[in-house]
Amino acid sequence: MKKILLVLIAVIGFGIVSKAQDVILKKDASEIKAKVLEITDQQIKYKDFDFQSGPTRNIDISEVFMITYENGQKEVFNKISETNASSGTIAYRPKPQTATNCAKKLAFGLDIGIGGSFLKMYDAKSFTLVAPSLGIRVMHHFNPYFGVDFLKINWITDVRQNLWQMRLQLMPGIRGNSPVFYKCMSAYAAFRLGYAMEFENNFSHFKGLALETEVGLNLTRTVFMGFAYNYHNFFGYGFDGLAMHTFLFRVGFNLGK
Repeated sequence: MKKILLVLIAVIGFGIVSKAQDVILKKDASEIKAKVLEITDQQIKYKDFDFQSGPTRNIDISEVFMITYENGQKEVFNKISETNASSGTIAYRPKPQTATNCAKKLAFGLDIGIGGSFLKMYDAKSFTLVAPSLGIRVMHHFNPYFGVDFLKINWITDVRQNLWQMRLQLMPGIRGNSPVFYKCMSAYAAFRLGYAMEFENNFSHFKGLALETEVGLNLTRTVFMGFAYNYHNFFGYGFDGLAMHTFLFRVGFNLGK
């Protein structure tokens, strides 16, 4: 009876020990009985199960098809797209691009725009103007979804027949980004408020309030495009009702980290 119990204990103990190992299944169908220590982006670090006091070994993930852990869980490294929940298989996937590494923390922005303007004095609207623009700004993101434009400088030129009127605007503002929906592509919106001056014949003509709203797409970490509405309200020379409304299409670049 004692011999039977000893045999049963030995068999159970062997079964427990045999299951306490990790099995690395390579893509060439060979197996490695191991104790997995660490998995990095490139390699799997392990010790030979029968020689765990020996050296730590490495194997490239590209050579591995699957690991079966001692608890029966399986991890597959063939970059399949879904997890087989019924079998407990965990699929290996490349890390997705996130807004964190797409939004530049501190950047110098440059944008070029083209659009049109119309002038409104009291209740009357005046002629339409062609309005090319150039903008530069210093931008900072506090997190992937919210940032500030410490300073936005707009230079808008209103072209009307042979007359060029130029507007300089200094505006701080805020901006927000949507979650990334493809690679580094996301939507953005911005609002700015500040001070504006108009120049004609090389001297400052009208000064006043300027505001701007903008929506568009961040195509990459560096390139964006969008549409902007710009409002410039003039104060001076008795023209308190004088305001310039400008609609612009912009393409721009965020340069920085």
